[in-house]
Amino acid sequence: MGNDLLRGVYDADRAAALSGVPVSTVYYWARKGIWEPALSEEKPKLWTYSDLIALRMIYWLRQDKPSRSPRLQCRRSPFLRFSYSWVFCG
Repeated sequence: MGNDLLRGVYDADRAAALSGVPVSTVYYWARKGIWEPALSEEKPKLWTYSDLIALRMIYWLRQDKPSRSPRLQCRRSPFLRFSYSWVFCG
């Protein structure tokens, strides 16, 4: 019965591995209150599946992303005399 209580609950090392967030970042976010585990605020901190999703989402949102506005470029078609084709370069 004791194992049933810990099913779906992960320590910080395993939570980091499953969420793709560096373990040092998981500890830092918990220490600074950016994201604390829902299940336990005391040591040892235990992370739930919903915590893993939140960690991954926060990590993804903080990453640099490519520009969302593609550059439109005009290229002359070599096959047709007066034809132009528009291509997205981004």
